[in-house]
Amino acid sequence: MKKVLSFILGIIIILLLAFIVVINLPQASIKNKAADYSIDANELFSAYSVNEAKANSTYNGKVIEVSGKLIDISEDEQGAPVLLLDSGDDFGGILCTLDNKPKNLPSIGQKIKVKGQCNGILMDVVLNKCHIITK
Repeated sequence: MKKVLSFILGIIIILLLAFIVVINLPQASIKNKAADYSIDANELFSAYSVNEAKANSTYNGKVIEVSGKLIDISEDEQGAPVLLLDSGDDFGGILCTLDNKPKNLPSIGQKIKVKGQCNGILMDVVLNKCHIITK
């Protein structure tokens, strides 16, 4: 009985350690990955507005380059910069969470190109792990 409890305790400890290691693995950067698509912010938001299911099957999980006019800069809960690109629609835009904080952020009203991983739409089309390509 004592051997069985020791075995179970050992398995639990190994699983706990494995879980901690997996949680703390660095996230893969998309900075050096080639973009699957290059699209304008208006076109991307329009694709999701017209047919969300089709747009999800095309863009969701893919690395895309999006160009558009910067209309807002904020921070998420972890302090990462979040850029909002104008989509030409009053109800939403392209929300780009940057992977790291650049030395200088672009100015509001500036046309920029951002590369990131598309994660679908909530009210805005969401891009994560983003990097600014041009300012």
